Amino acid sequence: LQDGVFEFRDVAPGVHSLAASIGPRERHTGPVPVVVVNRDVDGIVLTLFPGVSVSGRVRMEGLDSLAEFTKGDYGAGVGLGGAKSGGYARLNADGTFKIDNVLPGEYDVYAWPKPSSSAYIKEARFGLVDVLREPLHVAGPDSSLLDILLSSNLGVLDGTAIGPLGPLPGAQLVLVPDKSRNRHELFKAVTADQNGRFSFTDVVPGDYKLFAWEAVETYSWFDAEVLAPYESRARFIHVDELSKQTIEVRTIASTP
Repeated sequence: LQDGVFEFRDVAPGVHSLAASIGPRERHTGPVPVVVVNRDVDGIVLTLFPGVSVSGRVRMEGLDSLAEFTKGDYGAGVGLGGAKSGGYARLNADGTFKIDNVLPGEYDVYAWPKPSSSAYIKEARFGLVDVLREPLHVAGPDSSLLDILLSSNLGVLDGTAIGPLGPLPGAQLVLVPDKSRNRHELFKAVTADQNGRFSFTDVVPGDYKLFAWEAVETYSWFDAEVLAPYESRARFIHVDELSKQTIEVRTIASTP
Protein backbone atom coordinates (compact mmCIF):
# COMPACT_ATOMS: atom_id res chain seq x y z
CA LEU A 1 0.00 0.00 0.00
CA GLN A 2 1.52 3.30 -1.15
CA ASP A 3 -0.22 6.69 -1.44
CA GLY A 4 -3.49 4.93 -0.68
CA VAL A 5 -3.27 2.73 -3.79
CA PHE A 6 -3.92 -0.99 -3.29
CA GLU A 7 -4.10 -4.09 -5.45
CA PHE A 8 -5.23 -7.65 -4.86
CA ARG A 9 -4.00 -10.28 -7.30
CA ASP A 10 -5.47 -13.65 -8.27
CA VAL A 11 -8.94 -12.91 -6.88
CA ALA A 12 -11.39 -15.72 -7.58
CA PRO A 13 -14.69 -14.87 -9.35
CA GLY A 14 -17.58 -14.15 -7.01
CA VAL A 15 -19.01 -11.54 -4.69
CA HIS A 16 -16.49 -10.24 -2.17
CA SER A 17 -16.55 -7.73 0.68
CA LEU A 18 -13.78 -5.13 0.80
CA ALA A 19 -12.93 -3.05 3.86
CA ALA A 20 -10.03 -0.90 5.02
CA SER A 21 -8.83 0.55 8.29
CA ILE A 22 -6.05 2.65 9.78
CA GLY A 23 -5.54 1.34 13.27
CA PRO A 24 -8.21 -0.71 15.05
CA ARG A 25 -10.04 2.35 16.43
CA GLU A 26 -8.97 5.26 14.22
CA ARG A 27 -10.48 5.37 10.74
CA HIS A 28 -12.18 2.60 8.81
CA THR A 29 -14.82 1.71 6.25
CA GLY A 30 -17.69 -0.70 6.33
CA PRO A 31 -17.68 -3.69 3.96
CA VAL A 32 -18.07 -2.67 0.30
CA PRO A 33 -19.42 -5.36 -2.07
CA VAL A 34 -17.18 -6.10 -5.07
CA VAL A 35 -18.28 -8.43 -7.90
CA VAL A 36 -15.48 -10.20 -9.78
CA VAL A 37 -16.43 -11.94 -13.02
CA ASN A 38 -13.86 -12.45 -15.77
CA ARG A 39 -11.89 -9.21 -15.90
CA ASP A 40 -9.95 -6.84 -13.65
CA VAL A 41 -11.93 -4.51 -11.39
CA ASP A 42 -10.43 -1.02 -11.31
CA GLY A 43 -11.25 2.36 -9.81
CA ILE A 44 -12.56 1.28 -6.41
CA VAL A 45 -12.52 4.19 -3.97
CA LEU A 46 -12.76 3.55 -0.22
CA THR A 47 -13.45 6.54 2.01
CA LEU A 48 -12.28 6.12 5.59
CA PHE A 49 -14.22 7.72 8.42
CA PRO A 50 -13.60 7.94 12.14
CA GLY A 51 -16.09 5.71 13.91
CA VAL A 52 -18.44 7.25 16.46
CA SER A 53 -20.19 5.83 19.51
CA VAL A 54 -23.92 5.29 19.93
CA SER A 55 -25.01 5.09 23.55
CA GLY A 56 -28.37 4.40 25.07
CA ARG A 57 -30.48 2.50 27.52
CA VAL A 58 -32.97 -0.34 27.36
CA ARG A 59 -36.10 -0.26 29.48
CA MET A 60 -38.31 -3.26 30.15
CA GLU A 61 -42.09 -3.75 30.09
CA GLY A 62 -43.63 -7.00 31.19
CA LEU A 63 -40.66 -8.38 33.15
CA ASP A 64 -40.07 -7.76 36.83
CA SER A 65 -36.31 -7.34 36.66
CA LEU A 66 -34.14 -6.04 33.84
CA ALA A 67 -31.08 -7.23 35.79
CA GLU A 68 -32.47 -10.77 35.65
CA PHE A 69 -33.06 -10.34 31.92
CA THR A 70 -29.51 -9.20 31.16
CA LYS A 71 -27.34 -11.38 33.38
CA GLY A 72 -25.62 -14.57 32.28
CA ASP A 73 -23.06 -15.64 29.71
CA TYR A 74 -25.51 -15.06 26.86
CA GLY A 75 -27.15 -11.90 28.10
CA ALA A 76 -29.15 -9.44 26.04
CA GLY A 77 -27.60 -6.96 23.63
CA VAL A 78 -28.34 -4.21 21.13
CA GLY A 79 -27.07 -4.05 17.57
CA LEU A 80 -27.14 -1.81 14.51
CA GLY A 81 -27.40 -3.41 11.08
CA GLY A 82 -27.55 -2.09 7.54
CA ALA A 83 -25.47 -1.72 4.38
CA LYS A 84 -22.51 -1.05 6.69
CA SER A 85 -21.61 -3.00 9.79
CA GLY A 86 -22.90 -0.92 12.69
CA GLY A 87 -21.77 -3.07 15.58
CA TYR A 88 -23.14 -4.69 18.68
CA ALA A 89 -22.95 -4.20 22.46
CA ARG A 90 -23.98 -6.27 25.44
CA LEU A 91 -26.35 -4.67 27.92
CA ASN A 92 -25.09 -3.71 31.34
CA ALA A 93 -27.17 -4.82 34.34
CA ASP A 94 -28.90 -1.41 34.46
CA GLY A 95 -29.80 -1.61 30.75
CA THR A 96 -27.21 0.88 29.50
CA PHE A 97 -25.03 0.12 26.47
CA LYS A 98 -22.47 1.73 24.17
CA ILE A 99 -21.77 0.66 20.58
CA ASP A 100 -18.34 1.91 19.45
CA ASN A 101 -16.82 2.48 16.01
CA VAL A 102 -20.10 3.08 14.15
CA LEU A 103 -19.58 4.43 10.63
CA PRO A 104 -21.74 7.20 9.13
CA GLY A 105 -24.81 5.65 7.51
CA GLU A 106 -28.35 4.42 8.09
CA TYR A 107 -29.07 1.48 10.38
CA ASP A 108 -31.87 -0.73 11.63
CA VAL A 109 -32.00 -1.30 15.38
CA TYR A 110 -32.04 -4.82 16.81
CA ALA A 111 -32.16 -6.24 20.32
CA TRP A 112 -31.46 -9.79 21.43
CA PRO A 113 -32.82 -11.29 24.64
CA LYS A 114 -30.90 -14.08 26.30
CA PRO A 115 -32.15 -17.57 25.31
CA SER A 116 -34.37 -18.04 28.37
CA SER A 117 -36.31 -14.80 27.69
CA SER A 118 -38.71 -13.68 25.00
CA ALA A 119 -39.12 -10.00 24.23
CA TYR A 120 -39.45 -7.56 21.36
CA ILE A 121 -38.71 -3.90 20.69
CA LYS A 122 -41.94 -2.05 21.38
CA GLU A 123 -40.47 1.46 21.03
CA ALA A 124 -37.09 2.79 19.90
CA ARG A 125 -36.10 6.45 19.65
CA PHE A 126 -32.81 8.12 18.85
CA GLY A 127 -33.35 11.57 20.27
CA LEU A 128 -36.73 12.58 18.81
CA VAL A 129 -36.62 10.13 15.87
CA ASP A 130 -38.74 6.97 15.91
CA VAL A 131 -36.19 4.46 14.61
CA LEU A 132 -38.71 1.65 14.28
CA ARG A 133 -40.45 3.62 11.52
CA GLU A 134 -37.31 4.98 9.85
CA PRO A 135 -33.61 4.10 9.94
CA LEU A 136 -31.27 5.43 12.62
CA HIS A 137 -29.11 7.99 10.79
CA VAL A 138 -25.50 8.40 11.93
CA ALA A 139 -23.71 11.40 10.41
CA GLY A 140 -21.06 12.04 13.07
CA PRO A 141 -20.69 12.44 16.83
CA ASP A 142 -24.14 12.90 18.38
CA SER A 143 -25.10 13.33 22.03
CA SER A 144 -28.56 11.82 21.42
CA LEU A 145 -29.32 8.61 23.28
CA LEU A 146 -30.89 5.51 21.77
CA ASP A 147 -33.84 4.73 24.06
CA ILE A 148 -35.35 1.26 23.63
CA LEU A 149 -38.45 -0.15 25.31
CA LEU A 150 -38.66 -3.95 25.32
CA SER A 151 -41.83 -5.87 26.10
CA SER A 152 -42.53 -9.54 26.79
CA ASN A 153 -46.26 -9.13 26.02
CA LEU A 154 -46.20 -11.36 22.95
CA GLY A 155 -49.08 -13.12 21.22
CA VAL A 156 -49.89 -16.68 20.14
CA LEU A 157 -51.56 -17.82 16.91
CA ASP A 158 -52.76 -21.43 16.62
CA GLY A 159 -54.71 -22.99 13.82
CA THR A 160 -55.32 -25.64 11.21
CA ALA A 161 -54.26 -25.56 7.56
CA ILE A 162 -57.10 -26.74 5.32
CA GLY A 163 -56.32 -28.22 1.92
CA PRO A 164 -58.65 -29.39 -0.88
CA LEU A 165 -59.48 -32.60 1.02
CA GLY A 166 -59.40 -31.30 4.59
CA PRO A 167 -56.59 -30.67 7.12
CA LEU A 168 -53.26 -30.73 5.26
CA PRO A 169 -50.22 -32.28 7.01
CA GLY A 170 -46.91 -30.65 6.12
CA ALA A 171 -48.41 -27.35 4.93
CA GLN A 172 -45.97 -24.43 5.08
CA LEU A 173 -47.29 -21.51 7.16
CA VAL A 174 -45.50 -18.16 6.99
CA LEU A 175 -46.46 -15.08 9.01
CA VAL A 176 -45.28 -11.93 7.20
CA PRO A 177 -45.53 -8.36 8.59
CA ASP A 178 -48.14 -6.43 6.61
CA LYS A 179 -46.06 -3.24 6.37
CA SER A 180 -42.59 -3.43 7.97
CA ARG A 181 -41.13 -6.08 5.67
CA ASN A 182 -37.60 -4.77 6.12
CA ARG A 183 -37.80 -6.12 9.68
CA HIS A 184 -36.93 -9.74 8.94
CA GLU A 185 -37.01 -10.64 12.62
CA LEU A 186 -40.82 -10.32 12.50
CA PHE A 187 -41.20 -13.09 9.90
CA LYS A 188 -42.16 -16.50 11.30
CA ALA A 189 -42.47 -19.87 9.56
CA VAL A 190 -43.77 -23.23 10.79
CA THR A 191 -44.82 -26.57 9.28
CA ALA A 192 -48.23 -28.08 10.01
CA ASP A 193 -48.19 -31.38 11.92
CA GLN A 194 -49.77 -34.68 10.85
CA ASN A 195 -53.21 -33.24 11.64
CA GLY A 196 -52.66 -29.99 9.76
CA ARG A 197 -52.28 -28.05 13.00
CA PHE A 198 -49.76 -25.27 13.52
CA SER A 199 -48.73 -22.82 16.22
CA PHE A 200 -46.88 -19.50 16.14
CA THR A 201 -45.60 -18.50 19.58
CA ASP A 202 -43.91 -15.26 20.70
CA VAL A 203 -45.56 -13.20 17.95
CA VAL A 204 -44.79 -9.47 18.10
CA PRO A 205 -48.08 -7.50 18.29
CA GLY A 206 -49.04 -5.91 14.97
CA ASP A 207 -50.61 -6.58 11.58
CA TYR A 208 -49.59 -9.57 9.46
CA LYS A 209 -50.48 -11.60 6.41
CA LEU A 210 -50.60 -15.35 6.89
CA PHE A 211 -49.52 -17.36 3.84
CA ALA A 212 -50.43 -21.07 3.92
CA TRP A 213 -48.75 -22.95 1.09
CA GLU A 214 -49.05 -26.60 0.17
CA ALA A 215 -45.29 -26.31 -0.42
CA VAL A 216 -42.82 -23.43 -0.84
CA GLU A 217 -39.06 -23.04 -1.13
CA THR A 218 -37.47 -22.25 2.24
CA TYR A 219 -36.73 -18.53 2.81
CA SER A 220 -38.28 -17.54 -0.54
CA TRP A 221 -40.90 -15.55 1.41
CA PHE A 222 -38.29 -12.83 2.05
CA ASP A 223 -38.45 -12.00 -1.69
CA ALA A 224 -41.22 -9.49 -2.50
CA GLU A 225 -41.46 -10.80 -6.06
CA VAL A 226 -42.16 -14.31 -4.76
CA LEU A 227 -44.89 -13.08 -2.41
CA ALA A 228 -46.60 -10.76 -4.92
CA PRO A 229 -48.70 -13.38 -6.79
CA TYR A 230 -50.06 -14.75 -3.50
CA GLU A 231 -50.81 -11.49 -1.63
CA SER A 232 -54.54 -11.57 -2.42
CA ARG A 233 -54.85 -15.13 -1.08
CA ALA A 234 -53.08 -14.49 2.21
CA ARG A 235 -55.18 -14.03 5.34
CA PHE A 236 -54.92 -10.76 7.26
CA ILE A 237 -54.13 -11.29 10.95
CA HIS A 238 -54.03 -8.71 13.74
CA VAL A 239 -52.12 -9.72 16.88
CA ASP A 240 -52.68 -7.87 20.17
CA GLU A 241 -50.46 -8.00 23.24
CA LEU A 242 -50.90 -11.27 25.14
CA SER A 243 -53.58 -12.41 22.67
CA LYS A 244 -54.24 -16.05 21.76
CA GLN A 245 -56.12 -16.83 18.57
CA THR A 246 -57.21 -20.08 16.95
CA ILE A 247 -58.07 -20.01 13.25
CA GLU A 248 -58.52 -22.12 10.13
CA VAL A 249 -56.71 -21.06 6.95
CA ARG A 250 -57.06 -22.33 3.39
CA THR A 251 -53.84 -23.43 1.76
CA ILE A 252 -52.43 -21.97 -1.47
CA ALA A 253 -51.37 -24.20 -4.33
CA SER A 254 -47.63 -24.29 -5.02
CA THR A 255 -48.08 -22.27 -8.24
CA PRO A 256 -50.08 -19.00 -8.47
